[in-house]
Amino acid sequence: RRNDRGFNAGDVLWLREWEPTFETYTGREMRRRVTYVLPTSPTFVILALTDFPAPSSAGAVPAPPEPQQR
Repeated sequence: RRNDRGFNAGDVLWLREWEPTFETYTGREMRRRVTYVLPTSPTFVILALTDFPAPSSAGAVPAPPEPQQR
């Protein structure tokens, strides 16, 4: 993507889906942490992303247990 924001490893991206027809956000969103930035030209980079918070992060809140079927 274009490196218009000066991306660095450790940055957290808030990705929000945009609906161009109605010019509004859909409500679908996710957060991802940048783990690596590879410059491919003076203005473009490839980003490696991981979940935020990463499942193995210290202090991450574990997911609730799945309901048991009876």
